[in-house]
Amino acid sequence: AMKAYKPNIKVAGPMISQPKDDWILSFIKENGDIVDVLAWHWYPTSGDASDEMALATAPDIVEQIRRYRKWLKDPATNPKGYKRDIKLALTEYAIHWNTPNKRHLADMVGAMWLAEVLGYLAREGIDYSHYFCFGEYGGHSLFEPVNFAPRPSYWVFNFYATYFATNMIDVASSDSKVKVFGFTENDVCYFIIVNQSKNNVKKLTLIPLNLEKKLSKLEGKILTGELKGPKITEIGFNIEGDISLEMPPYSVTAFKVE
Repeated sequence: AMKAYKPNIKVAGPMISQPKDDWILSFIKENGDIVDVLAWHWYPTSGDASDEMALATAPDIVEQIRRYRKWLKDPATNPKGYKRDIKLALTEYAIHWNTPNKRHLADMVGAMWLAEVLGYLAREGIDYSHYFCFGEYGGHSLFEPVNFAPRPSYWVFNFYATYFATNMIDVASSDSKVKVFGFTENDVCYFIIVNQSKNNVKKLTLIPLNLEKKLSKLEGKILTGELKGPKITEIGFNIEGDISLEMPPYSVTAFKVE
């Protein structure tokens, strides 16, 4: 009815939470000819999971995106619209849904989870994503109430705004506790690195492959969670040989290499 009234209107849905794949699959089968953006919400825990279990949910978004893309392009699962260009939108997401509970939302666990999820969203090329939420809204806010002090999650977005480019680098980590995402643009490489080890400093050695030009300078920041709030440590040096960095326990490191 909406498209009959205005043919170029865009329709997004179903925006269900958690997500419920059986519901989304039925929605695609019935509405592939009219939906323009397949949208859903994702809150993988209730706020009471252990740190390790909560962090382990971050890669789940990769399979969600790939599964929904496959369903949208398959004539068997999207008989009415498999030839259409249907976008993907994660229109709400956070580490858990329980707004009054600051645990994980306002600490380094939430920040590390967010840093990893943002890397996956970029790598998978999702069309739209909306973190819940930026404003003053209990545990889900990026800022503390009253004094509006930035929480660790704020600094993760700040890092991605500063140390990010649209061309992703194929990077890998030899340590399961260390997550690495890389980007490049105009002779500058950017890296977001998450150390999810609770007690151990991790030493990073950057081994570039097929790099034609000599590395000259490194500049960046390290986010850690202090008892009185997040701490930002600035790093920077001229590069003489290999790049070697120490990443504190429970930290997010962002830097650029010229």
